[in-house]
Amino acid sequence: MLNKIVLYIIFIFIFVQILLILSYGYNFLIKHFIVKEINMMDRYGKDSWVLVTGCSSGQGKIIAIEFAKRNFNIILAGRKNIFLTEDIIKQKYNVKTKCIVVDFCKSYEQNFFQPFTEFLDTIPNKLSIVVNNVAFRTAWEPYDEMPESLINDTIACGTIVQARLTQIALKHFIKRPYKSAIINITAQCMYRNFWFGKTGEISVPYLSAYEAANAFGYYHSQSIQKEYNGRIDVLNITPGAVITENTSYLKSTPFSIESEPFVKNIFRLLGNYQGTQCAYWGHDISNILSNFMFQYKDIILNKVGKNISHSYMESYKKEI
Repeated sequence: MLNKIVLYIIFIFIFVQILLILSYGYNFLIKHFIVKEINMMDRYGKDSWVLVTGCSSGQGKIIAIEFAKRNFNIILAGRKNIFLTEDIIKQKYNVKTKCIVVDFCKSYEQNFFQPFTEFLDTIPNKLSIVVNNVAFRTAWEPYDEMPESLINDTIACGTIVQARLTQIALKHFIKRPYKSAIINITAQCMYRNFWFGKTGEISVPYLSAYEAANAFGYYHSQSIQKEYNGRIDVLNITPGAVITENTSYLKSTPFSIESEPFVKNIFRLLGNYQGTQCAYWGHDISNILSNFMFQYKDIILNKVGKNISHSYMESYKKEI
C-alpha cells in the first residue's frame, strides 16, 4: 500500500512538471517568435515624450533612436556624448529632443533630479515612457582591493536613479488619459525553478557591487509592476550577455546577443507583456538550462565573472 502511494506521488509530481515545462515552452514560442509589435502611438499617445537614461552609447543609444523612429520625442539623459545620439536623431527623424547632461554616479547629491522635474513641468501629461537603462558596470578581483569610489559609483548609479526617476515619472503618468510605460533594464537575478530543493538565483562572482545594484533594480521593478498593474505597462527586462561597443569581451559568453536585435525584441514585448521578461530566446534558454544543469551553473558563472573582471580591471588601469 505504501509503495503505491509513493508511486502515485511520484507520478503526480512528474505529470505536473511536464505540464509546467510544456506551458513554458508554448509561451516561449509565442513570445520570442510570434508576437508582433503594437501600435505605440495609439497606446501611448501622439506627440508624447520618452525619457532614456544612459543613451550616449550601447543599447541605450539604440533604444533612443528606435523610439525616435516611431515618432516619439526623446529626452536624452547622460554624459555629454548624448549630443552625438541627438545629432543622429535630428538627421534622420522629425521629432523634438531634449538633452539633460548629468553624471548619474552623483545621483545622491541634493537637487540632482531638478533638471528632470523642471523640464517635465513644461510638458504636462506628455511624458509617456521612461527607460531606466543606465548602469555603472564594474568588476574586480579580489573585491577587498576594489577602489572605494567604484563601489560608491556603482551603487548610486544602479539604485537611486531608477528609484527616483520612476517616482518622478509616475507623478505624471497617473494624470494621463493614455497608457504609460516603464522599461527597466536589470539583469538575470532569478529564473523560474521547476524543481524542489535548489535555488533559482543567479549571481556572478567578481561583480558583487554591480550584481547587488541590479538586484535592487530587479526587485524594485517587480514591486512597481505589482502595485500599478493594469494602470501602467511595466517591463522588467532581464538580459544576459548583450554585446555593445563597450562590452565586446562578452562575445565568448554563452547565448550572447548583439544589442540591436536585442533592443528590437524589447519593442515587441512592450505593451504585449508585463513584468519580468527575457528579451532574447537565448537568455530564456539559459534560464531553462539552469534547471537541468544546475551543477554546472556556478562553474560557468565563475568563468564569465573572471572574464569580465579581468577586462574591466585592464581597461580601468589604462585609464588611470
